[in-house]
Amino acid sequence: MQEGNFRFEWKIFGKDRGVGFLSCSNLHKIDGKRKFDLLETDNRQALLARFESWVGGLILDSWYHGFNKTQHGGKYTQCFQFRLSDHRFYGFLCHPESDARFQICALAINVIKRQWNVEEKYLKLVADLSRNSNAIKAVNASFVSEKDGQQ
Repeated sequence: MQEGNFRFEWKIFGKDRGVGFLSCSNLHKIDGKRKFDLLETDNRQALLARFESWVGGLILDSWYHGFNKTQHGGKYTQCFQFRLSDHRFYGFLCHPESDARFQICALAINVIKRQWNVEEKYLKLVADLSRNSNAIKAVNASFVSEKDGQQ
């Protein structure tokens, strides 16, 4: 994956978890933020409720879930998905360098699901992003800025 100019924008920032969107000006595949912004207000609010639910520690597999070691040969355990009707917002889970206890879900892409199984190419894209040093720097910088702003 080519290097890019990444930004990370928080949507929900809690005590132990947070959700936001990773975007990149020169990688148009990274479309989650743009697609989220284009959702109708009711759908945006419903997705935000799902984010809040996850940040609050609830387990609701019908709204969101990760991928365990038994799926796809265990290659995508860092990947995560939020669902809203046919929309799937894919991202990855990580911890900021400055606080290993805090968990971040960095959403990156939106897909309209047309088949039962997840297309592995989307998980691969998100897994590659989770290892992209510029993407991780953007997430870490945003965490420090948000944490400092709350103190």
